[in-house]
Amino acid sequence: GRGDEKWLALAITCDEEWASLCAELGNPDWMQSPKLTTADGRREAHDLIDDQLSAWAAEQELEEVVERLLARGIPAATVADAKRGNTHPQFSARGFFEDVDHPVVGTHPICGPPFRYATVKHWQRSPTPTMGQHNHEVLGELGLSNAEIEQLETDGVIGTKPTGL
Repeated sequence: GRGDEKWLALAITCDEEWASLCAELGNPDWMQSPKLTTADGRREAHDLIDDQLSAWAAEQELEEVVERLLARGIPAATVADAKRGNTHPQFSARGFFEDVDHPVVGTHPICGPPFRYATVKHWQRSPTPTMGQHNHEVLGELGLSNAEIEQLETDGVIGTKPTGL
């Protein structure tokens, strides 16, 4: 459809749907080829069909063409942009994304499991740790003293940022 990164998904699963698609496009000459009357013929001509449908779809308003195709019995939908999944109304209604406040990148949505428990209000309990954030805690639990941990830091064995920065 018109606009950047707007994509139409449609499927033709039978001859009746092909006829409906032809009608939606106004029965253009390219669709009247006898080889396109069968699924095998359409499969062989997939490049032609892809090129023609791509050119046609690029001139359509995405939401409107999806409605028209569905009304004709043609399976169609907008292709979901994964980068904008957290704005999908169903995900919002189900609480699939939870905002997490991270010390480096700020607050952003993180997806949770695809199910809910009545006893669990939030799945995300903390943000992703920063590099080396838990060095002292983990190494201390392993039995290293503060002096040993500090020596590892001094020697560049552990740290809180990549070397060379």
